Amino acid sequence: FTGFETRNRFVIKNSMGQQVYYACEKNDCLTLQCCGYNRPFEMFLTDNMNQHVMRLSRPFRLGLRCFPCCLQELQVEAPPGTIIGYVQQLQTFAKREFNILNAFRDPVVKIRGPCWLCTCGTDIDFDVRKILTVEGETVIGSITRQWPGLWKQAFTSADNFGIRCK
Repeated sequence: FTGFETRNRFVIKNSMGQQVYYACEKNDCLTLQCCGYNRPFEMFLTDNMNQHVMRLSRPFRLGLRCFPCCLQELQVEAPPGTIIGYVQQLQTFAKREFNILNAFRDPVVKIRGPCWLCTCGTDIDFDVRKILTVEGETVIGSITRQWPGLWKQAFTSADNFGIRCK
């Protein structure tokens, strides 16, 4: 509402609604205000005993899909200090697509979003596809950005996501 950017915070819950992890962005005020959503960040996931179980880090990139050097990439460590993989934005002009890479940078899973991210009263689904070597891809689940309602959509940047496996 004010345009003042704050650190992102997330509560990760299981299917019964119980908190299993908490995630908090680590960043400074200048970066938050000047770099917007393309900003670099570091995020730690902690368990209910307040122990760090995962670290996510992303360098600053412009996020321009037409220039490969500007595409976003996120490094995933679990436990912190041990790289287990990466999330890499793909160069596409219509859809939002990301590859999940293992620690050796081999593509394992692809996340494919819709062509248009319209948030007018509907959920937004992202297919999660396993990358097969010969056969191509097969859908193994989905990530859904759940429609928050008009009031929340208009006045906050809060989102709820659900994950479904097939």
